[in-house]
Amino acid sequence: MVLAAGMQLSCGAMFGPKTTKQEIKGFGQIGVPSSLGKASAFVRNEYAIIGFYRSFSFLESFRWMGSSTPWREALIVTVTRPGRNVSRPAVHEAGEHCEDIRWLSASETVRVGECMYRVNASERKSWLVAADDPQRRVSMAYRAFQQDVSREKAVEILTAAMTSYQPLPNQDAPFQAIDDAERKEEQAGLKAEAEVLAWIEKKGWPRPELQKTVVVGDLAYVRWHRAQPEIDFVCLVGSTPLGAEPKLDPRFDGGTLRQYQGEWKNLGLEDWYNYTPMDAFKERAFDPARQYHFYRTSTGAEYLDEFVAACEAPKQMLQR
Repeated sequence: MVLAAGMQLSCGAMFGPKTTKQEIKGFGQIGVPSSLGKASAFVRNEYAIIGFYRSFSFLESFRWMGSSTPWREALIVTVTRPGRNVSRPAVHEAGEHCEDIRWLSASETVRVGECMYRVNASERKSWLVAADDPQRRVSMAYRAFQQDVSREKAVEILTAAMTSYQPLPNQDAPFQAIDDAERKEEQAGLKAEAEVLAWIEKKGWPRPELQKTVVVGDLAYVRWHRAQPEIDFVCLVGSTPLGAEPKLDPRFDGGTLRQYQGEWKNLGLEDWYNYTPMDAFKERAFDPARQYHFYRTSTGAEYLDEFVAACEAPKQMLQR
């Protein structure tokens, strides 16, 4: 739904003295019910979500206690970055914990629905209203208990909030900041990868192709490109009898393999040694009566000499 471009409403007329003008850092300002708290903003690649919430009173909070955080009232504002469609993430956020949503009507300006707000074994019938303004790339949604506001008042609150929103001249600056940070992070990752590749070349080892494991003796490494380029190293440092506690170098992540029902399984809470570089070691004819210990690192080139040294001389650190 699109807010009529010519609509002019006064926040004071809608809320009277119970309206507060709040700043949304990086985006603009807006008038919201004074019952709502300060803006809470989260900027993503596609859009920013700005939430205004009303918590429960001290006595009410006991009824709603549980693992999830309940809100008596919520106004959600989403600002979409340029070139993206104005979707309705605001409805999703404002309607969190709303069940059995039933849309009652849709005008040129506002959609009106009702739902059952259920959190931590408590529930209340609520209004859920929403509006979009594609020209300003803004969507809003408002949820409140029906016992607190009427349907008409819920529509007024949302409409006034939409009308009162005043974007900054460059409300896209937060999105640009994310792009800049990601670009710098990627450049730093590429630089670090180049340094590790140069270190590998200096050692005379094979250059790793993407997602192809290279094995050099008791050491294996693989080159990834997830969110950032990365080269992971794993080395076999030795073995101990089953049940023995190894004394390993605390500077590096450690893992252990042992045989269980004919298959090699990991020990401990981490499962990183189930990934590709470990395949090179799982295929070896290990002794089922022993457990095998490994180091792993994906650190920068300046620490790899220390890692290799720890891999090559660990025997005195293992209990026999």
